[in-house]
Amino acid sequence: MGKALYRLQDRVCRSLPELAQHKADMQRREEQSQGAIYTVEYACSAVKNLVDSSVYFHSVEGLLKQAISIRP
Repeated sequence: MGKALYRLQDRVCRSLPELAQHKADMQRREEQSQGAIYTVEYACSAVKNLVDSSVYFHSVEGLLKQAISIRP
């Protein structure tokens, strides 16, 4: 039994650094993913705001046309 536990301990000790590296890599990728998600959400919000502003752009366009038409 002692020999089996020694082998198990040896195997765990050898694989632990690699597992720790994988964990660190996964955490870094998660942070990068969260940053990308934030960027996409921010861009979507900006596009939505532009679409919502189209009413104001049409209003300004109408006022400009009106101003041009009454210009002497």
